[in-house]
Amino acid sequence: MHRAAVLSSCIALLATTALAAPGDRLVVTADLVNVRAGPGTEYRVQLQVGRNRPAIELTREGEWVEVELTDSAVQGWIHQSLLEVSSRAQPAAPAMSELPRPSAPTSQSSTDTAQGLAVADGDALTRFRSSIDMLNERALAAAGVELFSGVEPAGDGTVRVLVTEAWNMVPEAGQSSYTNVLFGRWRAAVGDGGAARVQVVDPSGTVVSEKAEP
Repeated sequence: MHRAAVLSSCIALLATTALAAPGDRLVVTADLVNVRAGPGTEYRVQLQVGRNRPAIELTREGEWVEVELTDSAVQGWIHQSLLEVSSRAQPAAPAMSELPRPSAPTSQSSTDTAQGLAVADGDALTRFRSSIDMLNERALAAAGVELFSGVEPAGDGTVRVLVTEAWNMVPEAGQSSYTNVLFGRWRAAVGDGGAARVQVVDPSGTVVSEKAEP
């Protein structure tokens, strides 16, 4: 019981602090901006980017913002004064619809998967899975548990993120933050050319949260 309470507290901290205000789409507002390895000028410069470079907010620490550069999937820290919001993440809408259980592959399901990969523009699903791995690493470091167990393409720009039982220990606000982060990274992977949807699916096959954008 005590261990469960500690895990819950750690995951809550991870969701509310490490993933604070995630998902906003940003642009760089200066001509030559340092992208650093950490939140401060004492950290090394990883690269420099120019004005109007697109990014997605991942984390905030003080006056520094951890971003993912959407055209290269590079992550780093930029001072908040050098960024502005181009569009804000909307709250993730809860959903409690039942999904069908996975069945043996058929020609139709293979077609659906192929469509999902096509919408993801080739290796987008691979890039998105890398983001899932990174989030799991953070959860492991903070609480010793993994939150995500897999990713499934569902066609028409939709991807399903499978969560573990540990997801239930994340408070509602934290779940919403995670969903926003997942959507932001899926949108970055897919690009702006079409619809994008993320469904968070619990071990019973129920969609517990989702976010979409035309």
